[in-house]
Amino acid sequence: LQDLGGNSLWVSDGAGTLSSVNSSLSGGGYTLLDTAVVDGSSVTWAQFSTLDERGYDELVFVFTDVNPDNDGVEYQVNFSSDDGANYNVVKTTTFFVAEHTEAGTGAYVRYYSSRDNQQATGWQDLGVDLGNGADECCAGILHLFNPASTTFVKHFYATVSESHQNDLVFYNFIGGYLNTTSAINACAFAMNSGAHVATVQMYGVG
Repeated sequence: LQDLGGNSLWVSDGAGTLSSVNSSLSGGGYTLLDTAVVDGSSVTWAQFSTLDERGYDELVFVFTDVNPDNDGVEYQVNFSSDDGANYNVVKTTTFFVAEHTEAGTGAYVRYYSSRDNQQATGWQDLGVDLGNGADECCAGILHLFNPASTTFVKHFYATVSESHQNDLVFYNFIGGYLNTTSAINACAFAMNSGAHVATVQMYGVG
């Protein structure tokens, strides 16, 4: 793409990967770093590595069309400080949801303490009690800050829209911190039970 003066702004390969980005455009944008396509058979979860080597203070993960094989299951995330050998970083989190039924009844905002991690290493719920119908799925965005830091804890937050198994719309709000001063170098997105399909993209912001 060129400006009116014929100066190259960037080159795209047609698949969303940019190269030769004009230096005057650097900063403030999203750069696609990696894409994981989960097909439920050969690829069963989305994993991303070398987070601490990407050179970004913020990484954004966009997950779309997350559809499980099983009904009433959870879509989850966890993090690693040992290159994915273990996904067990200690975290403290919170989880609340705005919900509404397809029938137009029962509109609530709820805090779910059962979805929290309290100084625990467990996987963090993002989508809960998901429906497995062909017309059901969840989608959302997760922001992770300063994964390369060896001084501070690492904060993250996510927002998720989902089709609940009981014909509800849930809009989930998740936030917290990874209570470690070790660099975070890997993360993974998975279903707590059974197979699923999804597309997850990782972007660098800066």
